[in-house]
Amino acid sequence: MTVDAARAGTMTVYSCQTPSGRPLNASGWVRSASVGGQPAPARGADACSDGGPLSVSLTAPLPEVYPLQAWSFVAAPDTSIAAFSASLCAEVRGTRAFAEVARAGGPVAYATNVWPEWPARLGCDGRAIGGSGFLTESVHLRVWCDAGASCGPGVAASIALSRFRAEIRDDNVPVVTDVHPLGAERVLFDVTDAGVGAYRAVVEARVGQSGPWQELAAKELGCSPLGETPGSRYEFAAPQPCPLRVSGAVVGFTPAALPVGTHDIRFVVEDASGNRADVTPARPYVVAAPAQPPVTTSAPTSILRLRATRARLTGRLLDLSSQPIAGGALEIQSRGFLPKADAATGPWTTIGKLASRANGAFSFALPRGPSRVFRVVHPDGSSSAETTVLAAARVAARARHTRVRNGSSAVISGRVEGPIPDGGVLVGLEVRSNGRWVPVATNRRWVRTRPSGTYSLSYRFRSTFSPTRYRFRVVADEDSAFQYTRGTSRSVSVLVRP
Repeated sequence: MTVDAARAGTMTVYSCQTPSGRPLNASGWVRSASVGGQPAPARGADACSDGGPLSVSLTAPLPEVYPLQAWSFVAAPDTSIAAFSASLCAEVRGTRAFAEVARAGGPVAYATNVWPEWPARLGCDGRAIGGSGFLTESVHLRVWCDAGASCGPGVAASIALSRFRAEIRDDNVPVVTDVHPLGAERVLFDVTDAGVGAYRAVVEARVGQSGPWQELAAKELGCSPLGETPGSRYEFAAPQPCPLRVSGAVVGFTPAALPVGTHDIRFVVEDASGNRADVTPARPYVVAAPAQPPVTTSAPTSILRLRATRARLTGRLLDLSSQPIAGGALEIQSRGFLPKADAATGPWTTIGKLASRANGAFSFALPRGPSRVFRVVHPDGSSSAETTVLAAARVAARARHTRVRNGSSAVISGRVEGPIPDGGVLVGLEVRSNGRWVPVATNRRWVRTRPSGTYSLSYRFRSTFSPTRYRFRVVADEDSAFQYTRGTSRSVSVLVRP
């Protein structure tokens, strides 16, 4: 099933560094070089992942004719760059050197001593270089000397890029196939996309069948946004951040997220630029009123006061005059709780029974497990009390090798304790830096666990030139179908040697 686009999408891509200063890799950038118009070895340097710049330079004397070195940011196939902004410093020395910022189809700005209308330094004062109002496939940072005979001593050109932002235009709509409803609240489907990739599946509701559509639940399909701008879902670190094909995607919602009544429900899928396609068309969905407990004619005879920690329930059973009731029989019940959806799930299950002490107090050790709602009930039905106990995700992590060389990768693997929802749980790698935990600059900030909860994350060291010990940890994020809050593993130490 295919659906026409609601609008053409635009996403933002950051390279090297986000506006908040978080380091990123240089995904989408490629090196190139030529001599006399013929391909030659490229020598640009990429230190973005380590907080440095993306740089390219040329220094004379050079025997070659028309030598050129370049970095190019290239949009994914079937997409275009609609605007860009580059924070950089371009400098030239000598009379035949050029440093150029260009897009496919023409230059944007030069640094050169050849033409008096252009400066010898460009962007070094902190003002960004960029452009908009076009559609282009690539942006280039180039340095060159315009004649081999003139490229003698004293001629040099360089560009150092510290931050780059591109607005990517994608006119392609996701294509949904092989749709299988899994009851009324979940759906299984495949999706393909040409362009930036399939980003997330969304369940939307129009409460009471009127008013605007509201997001009820969402599930990412293998990629996560940077979250740099509050409220923006379409900021990424690569020109094609999401998979072009996802098979067996599942998304659903819990009825508890809706009030009693008749509502409109629809399932949609989005690509990374916001283009949307229906998975299933809008349809009515009825939330019935819960069954009412049997009406009793007896008046309340007791009061329950309840407190809870992660490990224990405590409280007191009192009569209507606030005097303790000794030996009062109590029943402990529990049901699941989804922290991100802020909704209880599943039926009530009895997990224990006890009696109040002489002073009316009682205590019950809670079994280890996920987030749950606990209820204490007086068997005669005269009183009850309930409370919610949240549990952070439990993450086990270990390093495959605790000692590695610069140029090699540290591999951190482990398991997130379940129950694991369909599609897995998002996990990410963080490193201890300057007294705080910061995300590791990788292509994908988050990856999903396997159905068993296991995962494997890696980071390649490129700029560690003296023995250095790094501390990593793994973060498990919340999910609308996961019974845990955000949790972290213990730190894992890796020694890196040159």
